[in-house]
Amino acid sequence: TLPADLRDLFCNRDRELNWALTCLQNAHSDRVYAIHGTRRSGKSHFARRLLQKVEAEKLPYREIVVNAHNLGSARGVLREVYFRFEEILLEFEPSLDAHKRVREEFLHAHRLVNLDQVEWVDEEARRLNTGGEQGSTLALGAPSVGSFSTGVKATAQLEDARRRSEKHVGLSDRDVVRQLSFAADMLYANGAGRRVLLLLDDLDLVDREGAEDSTASDELLALLRPLAARPSVVVVATVRNAFTDGRKNVLEDMVELLPMRPELLHDVYGCRLKTFHEGKEVYDRAALKTLIDSAQGMVGVFLRNCYEVLRFAGIDARLPLTPDAIDRYARAKVDSWRMDPSHVAAVVATEEAARKNVAEIVLSDDLLKSALHLSLLTPVAGVPNTWAINPLFVGAFRPPKGKSK
Repeated sequence: TLPADLRDLFCNRDRELNWALTCLQNAHSDRVYAIHGTRRSGKSHFARRLLQKVEAEKLPYREIVVNAHNLGSARGVLREVYFRFEEILLEFEPSLDAHKRVREEFLHAHRLVNLDQVEWVDEEARRLNTGGEQGSTLALGAPSVGSFSTGVKATAQLEDARRRSEKHVGLSDRDVVRQLSFAADMLYANGAGRRVLLLLDDLDLVDREGAEDSTASDELLALLRPLAARPSVVVVATVRNAFTDGRKNVLEDMVELLPMRPELLHDVYGCRLKTFHEGKEVYDRAALKTLIDSAQGMVGVFLRNCYEVLRFAGIDARLPLTPDAIDRYARAKVDSWRMDPSHVAAVVATEEAARKNVAEIVLSDDLLKSALHLSLLTPVAGVPNTWAINPLFVGAFRPPKGKSK
């Protein structure tokens, strides 16, 4: 959840924001609208600000937001979308009988949406357990002969029912989409033309292991296509640039968030100072330059590093922080990575290169899922197995002041 002062934190994306808003004002595509950009380019932040703008401009939309990151499967995401729709329908009472039936069927399907394949339940056994075929008793509390025979009969029927358990099949993914479509149409008809605006954050990262461009994301995109084609729904997703390649038939390019130039990152820093620090400088000019240079235009990386260095320095740290504060933080991080067997080889190789003033290293290990990715090391675009050393951590490999190499 983003803070209520999101408007104050949003800057230097006004052109893209106005373009995206225009797309929503004239939305007619049968594809999924894509907000795309590089890693850590602020896609999620931008999407939430877009929703704020939609509300401020009073566009006729009913917003539903689902974070698809690591939900594991297309069904996992559809389930979350269904539950968001359900929250709306629980507070909504249509007037037409046909719409009431749509609502009732949707809410009744809750358990079936939770089933991925098949559930075996003893419906008949449950009926026998709670039904009227139970023996009566005499006033003295002793069972009658009739009740005994009836009980034997009920027990036999109960065992037979358990052997013949009914099979309840969960809704297929397409059935879930169909239910969502009917519900969206019903809400649209009862909401004076107010459409559902479904935002799926990180649609390309559905895989539970964080794999990009996964089968699960493609399956989800294919399932969303019929929903996006309905006049009652507009689907928007945040994805990374690479995911848009080869998917033009299912993705509509809404807006691309390019890496931010250094002066724009400086403006973002200024927005944060105004909102959280009463305008007081947190970093001196040299330290801020190091933080900006290390981000490579990725606003998410820049803000993360600014926060982590300040947190490490402590609440009583003397401001503004200097490059020495960055070096102390960097040494502590490198020491922690060095203690991790899965990271030690990459850290040692990085240290050797940094001491030789080499800016890039070659590693055979895949670091995309590693804590070193976009922190200590950043992949060099177009050069396999080659990683750039983050300037933020170069000072960690220099001897502390007063000590020789």
